[in-house]
Amino acid sequence: MIPQEYIDHFKKITDEMLDLTRKKNADYAGKTDAFSNFRVVETIGLCPAEVGILARMTDKMARASRLLSAEARVAESIDETLMDLAVYSIILMIYLRSKEKPFSKTLYADDAAPMENWGRYSPAEEASAKAFTR
Repeated sequence: MIPQEYIDHFKKITDEMLDLTRKKNADYAGKTDAFSNFRVVETIGLCPAEVGILARMTDKMARASRLLSAEARVAESIDETLMDLAVYSIILMIYLRSKEKPFSKTLYADDAAPMENWGRYSPAEEASAKAFTR
């Protein structure tokens, strides 16, 4: 495979991943907290959310291993399993970055927002955070 073919395949897969995460996040998380489904493990006192995400990743690694060794009995493809694993990796990366600075659209340096606003809550995020802690 030549480099351009690799890049074309990579883009196609990451576009599919973006579509998948949009759909699953809408189903699993709420409208105010993209990580609400991952925070449940903290709410019930089980473990930190990042450990919960890692647990889901290890489930997918075990699944991939069984699929590659032809021991699987469920109709999930290796592509679906690896895509889920990749999405969980990105979810964990975003979650960890959101803990470094409060998550907002101004989290990333290439954003159009002025640098002095980086890491600050938007008014909607501030209201949501106050409502959540009451």
